[in-house]
Amino acid sequence: MTTIEALGVLLPTEEVDAARWMSVMPRVLSEAVFPDWWEDAVVFEQSQFDVNDAWVVFRLNSVPMSTEVDGDFNLLCIMDVASCYIFGNELMPVQSWDVPESAVTRLIESGKSQAQLLPHRFLLSSEFELERFEATADQLGVEVQWATDEELLPLVSETREIFRESFERRGSN
Repeated sequence: MTTIEALGVLLPTEEVDAARWMSVMPRVLSEAVFPDWWEDAVVFEQSQFDVNDAWVVFRLNSVPMSTEVDGDFNLLCIMDVASCYIFGNELMPVQSWDVPESAVTRLIESGKSQAQLLPHRFLLSSEFELERFEATADQLGVEVQWATDEELLPLVSETREIFRESFERRGSN
């Protein structure tokens, strides 16, 4: 059998009998060596979640919000994943990725007061230093899952787009 190797899986060339290839395909795939990152890859979909199952903490704005007096800010947001309901937000100076404990407390309390409960887990953007958030979640008995901004994109892109459109429209008037 003539084969070529791609991504650690042996693939048939045109010379291989298709029926024979299909008979060995399950074994080949089960023995394939995938890169280390493959197991750690996270794919989120909104349909995976029920209301109040998970709340995501992420940067809502796509570009910094500028003020003449105080400089540039990012808007850190806490949102229910399933409903896209935004419980609260905190302005964070662009130069500071470290979220103060007071901001963590306000974000969690805003969600808890509106939902009347805490979620089963928080999805935290690795874009910010949210270790204080993780410590508070541990104290509250809420699971924490870290994710990159790209991994969170399927959950937050529509909300970001609505924010962007509203913010730009307001800024242009």
